[in-house]
Amino acid sequence: MKKIVEIKNEISDIKHKIEEEGVLQSQEKRLRKKVPLLRKCILYLETEPSEDFCKSEVDRICKAINKRMELFAPINEEKLTKKDLAKARKDHEKEWDIPKMRMQLKTLNYLLK
Repeated sequence: MKKIVEIKNEISDIKHKIEEEGVLQSQEKRLRKKVPLLRKCILYLETEPSEDFCKSEVDRICKAINKRMELFAPINEEKLTKKDLAKARKDHEKEWDIPKMRMQLKTLNYLLK
C-alpha cells in the first residue's frame, strides 16, 4: 500500500514535469488531472486505513456498482438510438451516484498498487 510521502513526492514530480519546456500540451493536461486524485489519496491515507479494510471497500463498492447498474432497464430499449440510450444510462448513473463510487474505486485501487 502506498504511503503519504510517496504520493507527495509524486505530486512534486508532476509539478516539475509540468514546468519543463518540452512537455506536450496533451501530456500536461493528463498530468494536471492526476493531481486531484493524488490529493484525495493523501486525505484518505491520513485516516490510516488498513490494507484489509481497503480491499473490503473495493469489493463492497464493486458489488454496489454492479447492483445499481443491473437496475438500468430503459423502456423500449430497442426503439432508442445509441445516443438516447447512452444519455439514459448516464442519467441513471448520475441518479445513483455511480461516478462518485467509480472515483472511490479508482482511488482505492491506486492506493493498493
